[in-house]
Amino acid sequence: MAHHPPPRWTSHDGLLVARFRHGPLWNFSYLLASEATGEAAVIDPAWDAGGILAAAASRGLRITTTLLTHSHSDHVNGVTDVAAATGARTFVHARDEAGMQAHSRDTTSFSGSESFTVGGEELVALHTPG
Repeated sequence: MAHHPPPRWTSHDGLLVARFRHGPLWNFSYLLASEATGEAAVIDPAWDAGGILAAAASRGLRITTTLLTHSHSDHVNGVTDVAAATGARTFVHARDEAGMQAHSRDTTSFSGSESFTVGGEELVALHTPG
């Protein structure tokens, strides 16, 4: 399923961000990358893994990390495709680990706040259930 509209790219302080709006529920996925290194992370790869991968390739970005906000299908249904294509490590909060079993068993869980380094850029995941 193609995303509509095409991803919107922005840049700030060396961090390149693409926002994707896609799927029947108009979910959002994000591609974050270090402009200096080209290393990238995907947040919630859903509905159009091919479009996310193509957008990364069009900018010469290497996806190494997938971060999941939660385990609902409309946010994670592309995680297996992204991991297969890139070898990206996948992270989900420990409270959503059981929900990921239907999508991918190859995830790493974390609890509380967690920092991830992507291309020298520090990303902080905050657990904000609600």
